[in-house]
Amino acid sequence: MKLKYFGTAAWEGIPAIGCSCEVCSHAREVGGRNVRFRTQALIDDTFLIDYPPEVVLYNYKFNLDYTKLKGCIISHSHSDHLSISQIELLKKGYAGDDRKEPFHFFVGEDGYNKIKAIMEDERMKGRADVTLIKPFEEFEFCGYRILPLPATHAESSSPLIFLIEKEGKKLLWAHDTGIFKDEVYEAIFSEGKLDCISLDCCAGLLKNWRSHHLGLDTCREVFDMLEAENVLDYGSIKIVNHFSHNDKASYDDLVANCEEDGIVVSYDGMEIEF
Repeated sequence: MKLKYFGTAAWEGIPAIGCSCEVCSHAREVGGRNVRFRTQALIDDTFLIDYPPEVVLYNYKFNLDYTKLKGCIISHSHSDHLSISQIELLKKGYAGDDRKEPFHFFVGEDGYNKIKAIMEDERMKGRADVTLIKPFEEFEFCGYRILPLPATHAESSSPLIFLIEKEGKKLLWAHDTGIFKDEVYEAIFSEGKLDCISLDCCAGLLKNWRSHHLGLDTCREVFDMLEAENVLDYGSIKIVNHFSHNDKASYDDLVANCEEDGIVVSYDGMEIEF
């Protein structure tokens, strides 16, 4: 399985608009991996995870062919993960006529209601469709088995994390979330070994963030819990992702704090294969 990160930031991006904090100032001066756009990823050149306002930028930057992409699973309805205006670009008159089948969206209840509303437009017919997904109810898409699990995040956004499996390879995508609920841990334990986990680290070096988002200390707590149950082992790839300028850490700061534990710090454009 191949995982490519297009963007790796939280809602504000880095550098944030109108901000001269140390993290943003460093990103403007140094650039490179310190500059982050909002989170989106691609699985095996087949489907997307999340649909932020930057989809037009990523379409150009990463030379995407949307006529070949099959769809998108969406973690929750906050606008940095679900941009309705960008979905409207799939309408006839905005997009070309080259798609042979609709672009499929899979999303929890609040996002479903928002997307469903624009599907009523005649120009969207045959261009895209949306499927309601629910926690603990797995579904199949393009040969992948996907298990949505409830995230510890704003309940009104119908937040989900995803266990994605194909041909024995397993990825846990866990953004935006705090510490997992007991029933989520149990569901993950029952799936056996993970090959890769991408975990929310919006709080960076800030301490004891347990709800809505995680920091590096609470990420380690999750990793330790999964290692104790042999869900993660020496061969598993541990990634932290979804950063904010409020976390008080540059890319280099995060790497310095993660290297000893073998934790990978994501950056825009990073690609991992497992």
